[in-house]
Amino acid sequence: MPQAISGTTLANSQYAIGGETSTTNDLHGIAVSDMKTTQIIVLIGIFTVLALIIKSFWIPLYIIGSLLLSFYTSITLTSLFAEKFLHSGELAWNVPFFGFVMIIALGVDYSIFLMMRFKEYRGSTPHEGIVKASANVGGVVLSAARILAGTFATLAPSGINTLIELAVCVCLGIIILSVILLPFVIPAFISIQDHFLQKVCLREWGGIQ
Repeated sequence: MPQAISGTTLANSQYAIGGETSTTNDLHGIAVSDMKTTQIIVLIGIFTVLALIIKSFWIPLYIIGSLLLSFYTSITLTSLFAEKFLHSGELAWNVPFFGFVMIIALGVDYSIFLMMRFKEYRGSTPHEGIVKASANVGGVVLSAARILAGTFATLAPSGINTLIELAVCVCLGIIILSVILLPFVIPAFISIQDHFLQKVCLREWGGIQ
């Protein structure tokens, strides 16, 4: 707009943009701002609750990291899907916001299932406990993930790009979390932490002796 009126009698005039494009741009700006605020509030709340339940500082960080990884991976894949199959230049402005809320909320439930079972193996080492918990809870989490993914997949035949993108985003996020991150990545981090602490303790004990 500034280039269009530059050098004319309207060069110093005030102007505004209206219509559907302006409305969409305003909604996008609000959504981005709300997204950042929501992420901060939700993640702080989740960390606090998990820290109180698990009584650990690092494990809640692993869980939050896996949730964020699941969300950003799914939103990236959804963007590629929309560009390839829906011929859309970008995702609908509300897909990242609602996708984040749904993936984080559902992912936390599955994480709590895993951690509550992990707490039942206090007599074992953290490595053994998380492996046993993953084996016992894995079937329940996978079943719940399949049912949920199937439920959201029913939005795909709607023909509405926003609903299709949201369905793809949530389905991918839940599948990535329940199939890869919860059964493999989080146990791996807990096992690495346990191994590291054991080495530190042995080194200190050896130094004392």
